[in-house]
Amino acid sequence: MSREKQSINLSETTQAVANPPPRKRRRHKSKETDYTGHNPIMT
Repeated sequence: MSREKQSINLSETTQAVANPPPRKRRRHKSKETDYTGHNPIMT
């Protein structure tokens, strides 16, 4: 039972992290706005 619950939790977390609607939209704008600022921010 414990193992089954963990598997479901992992699947839910992966889906939430792999498919973030608000983050994806922001990334698109960030690439256009902070094109040069991407280098210093990542470093």
